[in-house]
Amino acid sequence: MIPPLRCDLNRVALLQCPASAATISQDDVDTVKENNFLCLPAYRKKPAILVLREFKTANSAGIWRRTLPMTLTQELWTSLQAEPHRKWLFTTKSGMPYTAKNFSKWCCSVLQNLFGKPLTLTLLRHSYLNSMDWNKLTIAARENLASDMCHSTETQDTYRWISGNRISRPGK
Repeated sequence: MIPPLRCDLNRVALLQCPASAATISQDDVDTVKENNFLCLPAYRKKPAILVLREFKTANSAGIWRRTLPMTLTQELWTSLQAEPHRKWLFTTKSGMPYTAKNFSKWCCSVLQNLFGKPLTLTLLRHSYLNSMDWNKLTIAARENLASDMCHSTETQDTYRWISGNRISRPGK
C-alpha cells in the first residue's frame, strides 16, 4: 500500500513504457512532457511507477517517484482493458483530466458513496497517520513517511491527535 497523498492526482498522464518501471532512468523521466504521469511497463508482470513533479509541496519535496505495488499495477491494467486508449488516470465523463477543484469534489463523492458518510482525502491522511503506533516508529521511519506523503515531519505532527486534542507543540 502507498500512503494517502493530497488531492494532486487530478492530471496524471498514462504512459506505456517499454521497460519495467524499475529501469526508468531520470533522463527518461525528464523527457516526459506532462508533469505528473504513471508509467505502465509493457511487460505486465513488472510494477508501474508514479511520478509527480507538480504538487502542493513540490518546491520543498522535489520530484515524488514511487514504484507501485504489483496488486495495484494489476488493478490498473484490468481497469484499462475497458478503455485501452485512455490518456489520463482519472477523467471526467468527457475523457479530460479533472481540474484540481473538481477532482477534490469527485474524490469526496466517491468516498461518500463507498463509506456512506462525508469524507475527504485530508481526513484519510489524518486517519492514516493516527492509525500508527508512533512509539514504535524510528526518526528515519517518520521522515520516510513524511516524504511518502509529500509533507514535512512538522506537518505530520499537526495531523496527529492524542485523546481528542491535537498534539501541542512548543511555542504554539
